[in-house]
Amino acid sequence: MTRALFAMNNCAQNDSQTKDFLFERHKAIRHVLASARPAWPEDISRRSKILKAREIWDGSRDPYGTIVEVYLYKHAAVTARDILSRVRFNLCVLHEPTGMLLPAMIAPVYDIEGKFVGIHRTYLESDGSGLAKVSNGSAQRMLGDCFGSYIQLKWPTDSRLVVTKSVEMALSIQQFCPELSVWSAMSFGNMKAPLPPSVKEVTLCADGDAENPANAAKMVIDATREHLKNKLRVLIARPTSAMEFGDLLRGE
Repeated sequence: MTRALFAMNNCAQNDSQTKDFLFERHKAIRHVLASARPAWPEDISRRSKILKAREIWDGSRDPYGTIVEVYLYKHAAVTARDILSRVRFNLCVLHEPTGMLLPAMIAPVYDIEGKFVGIHRTYLESDGSGLAKVSNGSAQRMLGDCFGSYIQLKWPTDSRLVVTKSVEMALSIQQFCPELSVWSAMSFGNMKAPLPPSVKEVTLCADGDAENPANAAKMVIDATREHLKNKLRVLIARPTSAMEFGDLLRGE
């Protein structure tokens, strides 16, 4: 009799613990479901950024007589009006990491189908002497769906294309070598972005990165492998060991 009562009490206790456990899980699941928020799909976010980029581009002006012209002359020896016309000037552009409104050089970004996908912003000192000194983040930023696309200064007229990291370098090379088609990838990591099917030979301008030269070299190698995989002939253009492309642009 005692054993039977013990067994019944034990079963009742286990049943109570089971109910408590299930109730807690029930509350937890309902809490998660109640905390659900409206979805913000990546494609919607991407489209909103592209629209914002288009708004900034459309609201920017020609660079002639502005600090953009001063900056490009000083840092890239760019003087030709047809080359300057590839970029624009905007007096007041948000720099998201600091929340500051700064003057900037704006360059449009297109995918390989020629579709506008964003902008590249180069924030400048108020006199055009150099990049803006920002306390947080970089003075050069993209906006839109830019990775996998380029600043396209000249569409390839033959099967060759030159790809640089910086827009300054691309503008300078395009000015001094007008027979070439030059695009800026905006970053070493984006130099492996796909190219138009008409391109059979790509020259990668492998400038150094003062902050992380080993990482820059690795990304150029990654870009080389990607383009070789796509059956392109890849050439690497490097200045002499004592110089970088930036030194060439500045005449140093």
